Amino acid sequence: MAMSLLNNSDAMLSLGELNKNITKVGKALAKVSSGQRIVGASDDTATFAISEKNA
Repeated sequence: MAMSLLNNSDAMLSLGELNKNITKVGKALAKVSSGQRIVGASDDTATFAISEKNA
């Protein structure tokens, strides 16, 4: 008996999009919960550098 592999490409695409959205929601939640405009360097690189220089 031959072995067959079935891939549900639509489900895999949906899972990839879901994972991207979960990551974005996590980052947004970190911003909201901290109460700060800039949580990390990826938010606004120039402003982050200025704030670290003045600190």
